[in-house]
Amino acid sequence: MLRIEPGPSVWDGQGGHCGFTLVEMLLALGVVAVLATLAVPNLAEALQRSRRIEAVSALGALQQAQERHRSTEPAYTTDIALLGWPEAHSASGAYTLEVEQADDTGYRLVARARSPGPQAADVRCATLVVQVRGAVATRGSACSGCALAEPLADIERCWGAP
Repeated sequence: MLRIEPGPSVWDGQGGHCGFTLVEMLLALGVVAVLATLAVPNLAEALQRSRRIEAVSALGALQQAQERHRSTEPAYTTDIALLGWPEAHSASGAYTLEVEQADDTGYRLVARARSPGPQAADVRCATLVVQVRGAVATRGSACSGCALAEPLADIERCWGAP
């Protein structure tokens, strides 16, 4: 049983602890508060990265679906439902997915962080893009409120590799 006593902590001589002082309790709470202050921002950033990876994976699956569709049709499609995505968002719902444009030579897939949503705070990588023209696939990204560069660029920051 936990008892707060005004004096220093003592042992009762029989192997049991008689209690904690108020100073000891406050010191322990202070250490926990400092550790929580350091851990919470890192946790939020890790969650953002994991949702971003989920969006990259969804774009890859959409890219494969476009290629399967094109193997039986004369052109790529802008209808995301035809690609097997009746709900146009990533698995967790953090990103909205769309086929921005498509024709017989290529397409452009876009994942945008939903606002409001769990990924809305990820202002650095709010938009992820895969564009295929001919046999060449390019990737790009943009921050929240930023226009996508043409040609697509800025892949290291959000895609993790050039």
